[in-house]
Parts: sequence; structure tokens; C-alpha cells
Amino acid sequence: MGFGLLLASHFNLLNKPKNIFFLIISPVSRAFSSAGAKTANLFHFFINLKKITQDNQWLRSENLQLISQTAKLNDLIRENEFLRQALDAEQSSGQKMIFAKIISRYDLLGQQAFTIDKGLKNGVNKGQAVVLAPNILIGQVVESLDNFASVRPVTNSNSQIQVVVNGKQIPGIIKGQENNILVMEMVPQDKELSVGDLLVSSPTDQLVGDLLVGKVEQVFKNDLGVFQQALVKPLATSSGINSVIVVASANP
Repeated sequence: MGFGLLLASHFNLLNKPKNIFFLIISPVSRAFSSAGAKTANLFHFFINLKKITQDNQWLRSENLQLISQTAKLNDLIRENEFLRQALDAEQSSGQKMIFAKIISRYDLLGQQAFTIDKGLKNGVNKGQAVVLAPNILIGQVVESLDNFASVRPVTNSNSQIQVVVNGKQIPGIIKGQENNILVMEMVPQDKELSVGDLLVSSPTDQLVGDLLVGKVEQVFKNDLGVFQQALVKPLATSSGINSVIVVASANP
């Protein structure tokens, strides 16, 4: 048998049957080969997809860290600028400036207030002005503990600030209202109050003078009354800020 096959192979007698055999199996062979290639390609696709997913997760993590670091850097820049402004204001005004951070805000029966991280031990006392650098009044200290103090914004309805019109010395009283607006009252009817007038604080026993408070937006005259009123827009509010300055006693 073996000798017969060897002899047939030697005289190429098996070429035709071999050719027929390969013709029969070639479609099946190609199918398996194609399926194998597709399976390999699919395998590599999932491997690459997993790697891409891992790379995206790493990039997302790095991006979040970068955003966090940038935010911290911006906070430091703002805080350093705020401290610089406080130092400049202290040197120019002769008043002691106490830098403080807002640590909480609250609204009790419609009366807004906030707490700062400085108190009696730091020289913060009741009645002192709380400002944004360099000299914009946003509130007054209403209570001071050893390490903390409560501040009432000028827009609080219980807030009353004695003011004068800058450059005209027209007196009046600023009262807080809802929706971050102010009303100037007790302005003598014969005084010329105009839209755009700037209002500054009057010096009192506790509150320093010449702090910017607001700008007149509308004037209400009453010919039958003794006083006129004005709607005032505050130059700044405590909303959205994290740092303030308490204007303490004069430097020795």
C-alpha cells in the first residue's frame, strides 16, 4: 500500500485528486481563516478599547487635579491681592485693618447675616465697620466673641447707617431693604439730591467716616413733606465673597 502511494506520487498520479481535495476544502479553509482573522482583530479591538478607556480615565483624573490646583492658585492670588489692598488701606487711612474670612452665612426670619473667623482676641468689637478693600462698606459687627464675630450687612432691614452725600455734605440715613437695595431717608427737602450721587458713611462713636456705601439711583420728592427719599444701590454686598476687612481702632 505504502509502496503504491509512493509510486503514484513519483509519477504525479495524485496531483489531480489533491487538486480536487483542495478545491473542496478551500472555501471552508478560507472561512476559518477569515473567521480567525476577524476574531484576532476583534480581540485586538477590545484590548485597544480597554487601553483607551484607561487612558481617558487617567487623563480625566489628571484634568480634575489640574483644575483643583488652578482653583487653589487663583484663591491664593485673590487672597494675597486682598491682603495687599488691606495693608495699603491701613497705611493710607491710619486705621487698623483686620483681615477676616467668612465662615458661615445665615438668614433668620429674613434677616441676613454672616460670621467671620476673627473676634475680641483679634481686636474686633461691636459696631465696627466691615468693608471690602479699600473702603467699601458692606456691614457692621453686631456681636463679637473671643474668636468669632457676627456681621449685619448694610442691606439687612435692621441696618441703619448715617451717611452724607459725597462732595455735598447732605446728611441722611441709609436703611436696608429686601433684594439687596437701600433707601436713604431723612434728607431735607430743600437739599439737591441727584441720581448718581455717591454716599459715604458719617463718623460716629463706633463707625469710621468716608466709607463708600452706595449710589443714588432714584429720588422721591414730596412737596408736602419735610424730607425726601432716595433709592440707593449698594456699591458691594457680602454675596459671593469669602474675605472681608474689619476697620478697627486707629493705629497708635
